[in-house]
Amino acid sequence: MKNLADQDQYDNLTLSPTASRSTQGLEVTPNRLNTNLNGETGKVTYKESLYLWDNSTSTRNLTDFYTHFVFVIDSPKNSTFGDGLTFFLAPNGSKSTPGGAMGLPIDPVTKNKTSPFVAVEFDTFGNVDSWDGWDPINVGRAPQVGIDVNSLTSNVTAVWKFNITNGTENEAWIRYDSSSHNVSVVFTSNNSKLNDTIHFTDDLGEYLPDWVTIGFSASTGTMGYLAPECVVTGKASKESDVYSFGIVALEIACGRKPLDSKVPEPQMRLVEWVWDLYGMGRLLEALDAKLDSDFDKQETERLMIVGLWCAHPDHNFRPKIREAFMCLILKPQGPLFHQNCPCYHFFLFH
Repeated sequence: MKNLADQDQYDNLTLSPTASRSTQGLEVTPNRLNTNLNGETGKVTYKESLYLWDNSTSTRNLTDFYTHFVFVIDSPKNSTFGDGLTFFLAPNGSKSTPGGAMGLPIDPVTKNKTSPFVAVEFDTFGNVDSWDGWDPINVGRAPQVGIDVNSLTSNVTAVWKFNITNGTENEAWIRYDSSSHNVSVVFTSNNSKLNDTIHFTDDLGEYLPDWVTIGFSASTGTMGYLAPECVVTGKASKESDVYSFGIVALEIACGRKPLDSKVPEPQMRLVEWVWDLYGMGRLLEALDAKLDSDFDKQETERLMIVGLWCAHPDHNFRPKIREAFMCLILKPQGPLFHQNCPCYHFFLFH
C-alpha cells in the first residue's frame, strides 16, 4: 500500500514485527531480495477498533464501511511465489498463520478458524493439489480474489488476472452496505481500466463481535513444499510439481506436515525422517498412528515409496507424474533407493 498520509503511517497504524514503513508506503511482508522468505507473515492494523454493530438494541444496527487502496505484490521476476494479501475484520488479538492462510486466524493443522473473521483475499497461489486443499478446483492454481467468512474456502471467488513477476500496481474498492448486507469488491486486473467485481450478501453481525480490528495481512510459496532446486533457480517446473506431489503423498501416509518443530529433532524434516526409516527397513514406523491396523500394508508402503521417489532431492531422479501414478495403480515393485537420503549440492561458478 502506498501514498498514505504521514499521520496515518506513524500514529494510527500498528505493524507486526515483519511489516515495515518505507517511502513507498507500507510493506506488509519483508522486502528482501536473494533471501528465503518462505513462511513469512505480516499484519498491519488500524489502532482504533471498528464499531461494527450496536449491541444495545434488539435490531443490531450495523455500520457501513468503505475502503480504497492501491497495492503491489512483487516477486522481482521470480516465477515461484505465494501466498497472498488480505483485507480483514476480526476480533481484537486474533492470531496470524503463515503460508496459504495469508496471515488469517487459521489453525495450520486442522485448517479451522481460531477466531471469527471476514476477509477479502487476493490469493496468488491456488491451493488445490494437496489432500486438504481449500481453493476451488475450477480456478486451479490461477490467482484469485475471494470473500472469506470463517474459512479459507471463499464464499465467492473470481480469477484475478495480474502480473506478479513485474510488480504491477493494483487497486481495490471494498464496500459494505449495512441495509442490504452486501459486500462488494471491485478490483483491477493487469493495471487495466476495466474492473472486475464480486459480491456477497450476509449479515456480518452474525459472524463478528460488535468491536473488530480492521487491517491487512499477508504471507509468502509455504515452507516444505518447495523443491530444493527452486531455491536457486527461482522457477517452477514439471519436476518441482512432482516434488510437491511426493510431499503430499508422504503427508497422507504419515499424518504429518513436511516441517514440524513439535516433534523430536530427527523427525522434523519429513522426507529425511521417512528416508532414514526406509534405509533401516522400518518404513512402516512412519505411518500415521491414527490408522491403527485399518490399512493395506502393501498399498500404504507403495504410497510412501512413491512419495520418496517423487521427493528425491535431485530432480533428475524423480519420475514423471504419469510414472508415479502408474506405479500406484498397476502395483509394480517400486524403485530402490540409497539407504540414506542424498544431499543436494549447489555450486556457484564465476
